[in-house]
This record gives sequence, C-alpha cells and structure tokens, in this order.
Amino acid sequence: MSEPFEFRITADEIPEPIREDGAGATDPGPRDILRALENPNMLVPPETDAGTVPNLRFSFSDTHMTLKYGGWSRQISMRELPVATTIAGVNMRLTPGGVRELHWHKEVEFCFMTVGRARITAVDQNGKNFIADVGVGDLWYFPPGIPHSFQGLEEGCEFLLMWHPNNDEFQYFLSGQGRMTAYAANGVARTFDVRAGDVGYIPFCYGHYIQNTGNETLWYIEVFKSPNYADISLTQWMALVPKQIVSSNLNVGPELMDSLRKEKWAVVKFPGYTYQDTE
Repeated sequence: MSEPFEFRITADEIPEPIREDGAGATDPGPRDILRALENPNMLVPPETDAGTVPNLRFSFSDTHMTLKYGGWSRQISMRELPVATTIAGVNMRLTPGGVRELHWHKEVEFCFMTVGRARITAVDQNGKNFIADVGVGDLWYFPPGIPHSFQGLEEGCEFLLMWHPNNDEFQYFLSGQGRMTAYAANGVARTFDVRAGDVGYIPFCYGHYIQNTGNETLWYIEVFKSPNYADISLTQWMALVPKQIVSSNLNVGPELMDSLRKEKWAVVKFPGYTYQDTE
C-alpha cells in the first residue's frame, strides 16, 4: 500500500479572511485550510465583488468517478453545477483497446482530445459511415441523433466531451491557475479561483474575464454554440461611448478615461500585478 501524502503548513502560511483594507476577521475554525489556500480569491474576494452570483466553477476532482475495466469517466452537469442548464461535460479515459460503445444523443456532441490517440466511428441514417484516428489537440463533432463510438489506441486516450444547445459558455482549464470574475445585471459580481481540471460556466450575457495568477501558462478552452466567434470588449465599448456619459455614470476622472482603447485587445497585462519569472 502506498504511503499517504503529508502536507506541512506553518502558522504564518495559514490564510485568514482579511482584506488589506482591514475588512474581515480571523477564522478560528473548524475549517479546511488546504481549500482556503487553493481559493485565495474566494477567501478574500476583491472589493469589486458584490451581490449574489451563483456558483460558476466546479472541479472534476470533486466529482464521482465511474470505474470500468476499459477506463473511467466523470461528469459535470446540473447535478454538480446547477447553473449549467444548457451544457454538460464528461471527462473520460480509455485504456488501449477500451471502447465507448455505440451510442447517440439528442444534443450535439463536441470533444477535445487531451491525452493519447483514439479511433472514432459514426454512422448516419443513410448507412454512410465515418472512421478517423484523432490525437492530442484534435476535435470531433457529432450532430444530434448520429450513432458514434470511440476506442483507445496504443497508450490509451483521455478527452473531454460536451453537449450544448445554445449560447452559454463552457470552460475547461487544461494547465496553470488563475481567477475568473463574472458580473451580471444590477451590479452583482463574483470571483472564482480556477486551475487545471476545473470547469467554468458563464451564463448568456454575463460579462467576465480570466486572469493568470500563477507562474506558468494558463491554458483553457471555451465552448459555445455559434457559427461565428464574437465577443464585446468592455474597454472598447466605454471608449466608443461619449466620455461625459461614462465619467458621470462611473464617477471616474480623466486618468481612466484617457486609458481606454478604441481597439479591441483580447489579451492584456494586468496593471500592478507582478508576474513571476519562470526561467
């Protein structure tokens, strides 16, 4: 039997729910210190968090694992993440030769390969079939009602399956760590810590951003049903609105107004944040 992991935490490493401005108080417990260390932005939320936003994050590490002789699977659906009313995700591993037998869905199926290689097959109502071998980084897509199956090749495979009938956003974090803030109507917002293996879910029309807070690249995929990718930049939006409207609504001065850009930048460096040198 393998030895258990040992975690040693010194007293000065125990985080407390106290913000730099003095808001909050110590937590004498009982508490899960390891979870607090994993979620610093939930333990001490940014001042911009406000109101009530439902939980938008769930980790595959907290799901029930279904074990079979040909591999394993675990899923995140409305049962684990109640806000996920339109998209469900399954993380599956197949051993070499392991098969997910022929099946079909009422919804479309989208998949992203994360480990190994697999062979996928599909058959339509006219008796036409499709067979292809896929590897890391490959995608597949099966329309509703199309019977399909997949089999692990060589070293086996691992992949993420998703179903979605409309435009909410499903995120799967592949590496690194960060934080995600989502804001909805009526001035409510909430921040979540995210890391590899987590699923994030953004309801339709929720504004949001993701920031890399670690010392390695943060990789994640976004999935939503649309023939074209589209987003709206809050910075660009405010820059294209008359300045007096923005400044009076937000009660901000010329320093912020002059920093707004009329061009959309998909990725920016967070001002004032020190990124650790990974070399």
